[in-house]
Formats: sequence, structure tokens, C-alpha cells
Amino acid sequence: MFAVLRQRNFSFVWFGGFISLLGDWMLMIGLPLYVYGITHSTLATGGIRIASLLPRLLLGSVAGVFVDRWDRKRTMIVADILLALFLLPLFVVRSADHLWILYGVAFMESVVVRFFRPAEGALLPLLVPEKQLITANALYGINTDASRLIGPAIAGFVFAAFALRGVVTLDAVSFVIAALLIASVRADTRPHRAAPDTDAAATAAGVFVRVWREWWAGLQLVPRSRVIAVLFVFQTIVAVGEGVMGTLFVPFVSKVLGGDGQVFGWIVSAQAVGGLLGGLLIGRIGAAISPARLLGIGAVLGGIGDFLIF
Repeated sequence: MFAVLRQRNFSFVWFGGFISLLGDWMLMIGLPLYVYGITHSTLATGGIRIASLLPRLLLGSVAGVFVDRWDRKRTMIVADILLALFLLPLFVVRSADHLWILYGVAFMESVVVRFFRPAEGALLPLLVPEKQLITANALYGINTDASRLIGPAIAGFVFAAFALRGVVTLDAVSFVIAALLIASVRADTRPHRAAPDTDAAATAAGVFVRVWREWWAGLQLVPRSRVIAVLFVFQTIVAVGEGVMGTLFVPFVSKVLGGDGQVFGWIVSAQAVGGLLGGLLIGRIGAAISPARLLGIGAVLGGIGDFLIF
């Protein structure tokens, strides 16, 4: 593991990704807290959730096709800069009259992230030898859990002390730092193609048409495979449940538990602790249980956990 981290290019991208994830989590905590604080409306708070999820629905299966044609490093740098810039309108928000600004920022941030994540995943094999890919992916898994553990706790503390402006400032700084770290990578991160495009399809309109054709071809695979179709339905049901839970959790912490932003941040961080422990448990028993059964058991246990919380 340390041998992978000692590789200069990978360490810059790995730490930059961690900083960027921290920023994501801080915004995910700060925005719903602020919206509920100025509106006391679960419907308005749910609007932030919808604004964040719409790009995932509209672009989730398309963004990766575009990223396959772009320089991965450049895509990530531009994405981090845009993530920082799109936060700036939040500094003018004063009341519920500016709710549309909050929704717009949540939407645009989610749009950019849809392109950042595929570029990050595609960059990894270009930075480490094939034999170290498993270790590198494991380190990225640690990134995800660690950022979820630390980010919400930081966001809750900053929100309690400095309100939304403090969270936005820290979030923007995190994206700038991430962009600088990724810019320090010295490697060829351009997509490798068998031959350059020389026909009419090489025009911008032609590439756009080809991208959509590839997307449609991939989408047609879903109904042809029972496994993929079941996973699509499963993930849809889970996403609906998570949407309900995520929308109601801020009002629940505020009204029922009487907690503030710091309490909310600590509770979300506690979920990361569960994720880390669950990952260790799956590492021990995962080989003995089929993936389908693990999904079913996980869904049932997750439902029981939500029931006990509420």
C-alpha cells in the first residue's frame, strides 16, 4: 500500500480526490441545514435533494461517454475550478427569497461532479502498474469512507460557528487545493485511440451524435440481461428510500432530537464509521456469501436500521 502512495503522480491525485470529496460532503451537509433553517419546510429542503439528484438521473449514464474522449487530468482540473466558481453565488444569499440560487448551485455542482468522477476513475490505470491497481482501488475506497467520516463533522462544526458562508468558503478552498494537486501530475492522461478521427464524425456535431449512439446502445443492454435489469430496479428502489431519508433527516435532527448543525454532522459521520466496519466485515465473509444474497441482506438490515432510528 505504501509503495503505491510513494508514487508521485498517484499520491497527488489520491490526496486531491480526498480533498475534493471533503468539499462534496461539506456542501451536502451545509445546504440542507441552511434551507431548513430559513424555511422550516421539509418540501423546500427536499428541493435541494432533487436539484442534486437530477443531474445524476439525466447525465449519470452519459457523462462517462464524453469523458472517454477528453484528457482525464484536464477534465478533473476544470471540474474542480468550476466547482469552486459555482459556489460563489451562495455568498449573496440572505433569505428564503434566494432559494432559487441555492437550488441552482446544488444542480450545477452535481452536474460537474458527474464528469469529475468518471475522469478520476479512468485516470487511475494510467498512473499505477496493472499489478498495483487493486491496491490503488482499495486506497480510493479508504478515501471515500474517510471523507465521509471527516467531512460532515467538519461541516457541522463550521456551520454551527460560521453559518453557510463558512462552509462555502472552506468548500471553495478545498476545490482549489484539489485542482492544484492534480495539476502537479506529470503523466500522459489523454485517451488512447487506435486511429485519429478523420471523417465527418470528427466534427463537434458528429462526436455528439456518436456519443448518444453509444449511450443508447449501452442502455439497450439493460432489458436483455435479467441481472442488469434487476439491479436497475433494486438501485431505483434504494435511491427512492435514500431520497426520503435524506430529505427528512435534517428536520428529524432539528425537531425531534433538538440538535443543531454540529449534531447533524456528527450523525452523518457516524454512518461512515458503520461503512468502515461493514467493509471490514464484508472482507471477511464476502467470499462465503453470494453477491445477490449480500444485496438482499444489506437492504433488509438497512430498512430495519432506518425503522429503529425513527
